[in-house]
Amino acid sequence: TNEGDVILTSDWYWSPYSIIGEEAGRGVENFKLFNDKGEFNIESFKEKFRKIIDKQGNIFTIINSPGHNPTGYTVSDKEWDQILDFSKEVAKDKNKKIVLFIDVAYIDYVRDDVASRKFFKKFGNLPENILTIVGFSMSKGFTAYGMRMGAAIGISSNEDIAEEFYFSLLHSCRANWSNCNRGAMSTLTHIVEDEEKFKLYKEEKNKYKDMLVKRAQAFVQGAKGVQLEILPYRDGFFISIPCDNPKVICEELTKENCSVRIFKADVSNVNEANALVNYTIGQFEKIDVLVNNAGISRYNTFTDISYEEWHEVMNVNLNSVFYVTKKALQYMLDEHSGKIINISSMWGLVGSSNEVHYSTSKAALIGMTKALAKELGPSNIQVNAIAPGVIETDMLSDISDETIEMLKYETPLMRIGKPIDIARCALFLAEEGGDFITGQVISSNGGFVIN
Repeated sequence: TNEGDVILTSDWYWSPYSIIGEEAGRGVENFKLFNDKGEFNIESFKEKFRKIIDKQGNIFTIINSPGHNPTGYTVSDKEWDQILDFSKEVAKDKNKKIVLFIDVAYIDYVRDDVASRKFFKKFGNLPENILTIVGFSMSKGFTAYGMRMGAAIGISSNEDIAEEFYFSLLHSCRANWSNCNRGAMSTLTHIVEDEEKFKLYKEEKNKYKDMLVKRAQAFVQGAKGVQLEILPYRDGFFISIPCDNPKVICEELTKENCSVRIFKADVSNVNEANALVNYTIGQFEKIDVLVNNAGISRYNTFTDISYEEWHEVMNVNLNSVFYVTKKALQYMLDEHSGKIINISSMWGLVGSSNEVHYSTSKAALIGMTKALAKELGPSNIQVNAIAPGVIETDMLSDISDETIEMLKYETPLMRIGKPIDIARCALFLAEEGGDFITGQVISSNGGFVIN
């Protein structure tokens, strides 16, 4: 592929794919992994595959199977035949170049070692303009998780292409991966070469596999019993639950010692904002509610505001909302539903001296909310804003206790707000109560500002 091209993978995917792509100057596009029957969505795959290769003349597509991360799905023999038959059809145009990257990181934790490897034979004798690359994680397979050691295996019907692949990786390995984990290489080599150690390794691996099978069966059966929706699972480490309010759920699950995932991003950076949305779609398949909550405040008289400070405040408070919302709408519009909640400020309504840049950004956010509500109403997407008053957050860390007491006195409810006050307001808008509310600004400020 060329710089500026996009790679193709499913909408549920290992998030570092996006990061790796970005560092190499490539974007990521997604096909829907599952159809309505919970099977590999070959039609979505074909549509996105054709669109990309017709535009670029080449395509690099990633299929993570068996034991897909993060769903535990495994592409069946029939589904592989559909994927490869379509690829061969496209490859009849010899000018089109196809790379199929098969990520088998968790292949050694699929129940049947022999059956899980049979599909490799399907990659023999493919057209010369199809290169198959198998990504194998030796450290995972050899129960040395975290040692970061693996292999890339190239499969081609053309000897020259296979040789070019070999020398390309030889060069790249030396240039980019010269810090390969020699300890892992040495350890894994010794295990393979020592018959007794290899036997002990297989016993250890099978113990873990048996444990995974029992845990998965218990979870799948339990989920069915309480009608908990999970994504189609077949093998491996992972089971995924589509859910709303993932952060709250993650926090509760953490208390129960369950594995959770949180994505950290600088949303004032368009690339990181896009990666955040891609990750969310990859994990939860769709976006039901978007809360734009990033914000910073700076205190300065207008004449003392530097150009850098002005842009910093605008980037975080306003541009971030544009970046994330624009990307999220790519998916919300397809679903013909969704709710966007923008966190503004009461200073966006009435202005605050010594905070002109902050007040401007929050006022602009209110304007965006109202305009976007009109535009997205026909698509059944509600857009509202919350304009909090003085809230007990880190923004108050530089304010004296005396000033805090004065703010309480000026608030009719005689207290400053707490984050839960704003969270409850957002929850109301996010749930059914907000279904017929759009383009509105709810100012949860304890009466500090009454319009």
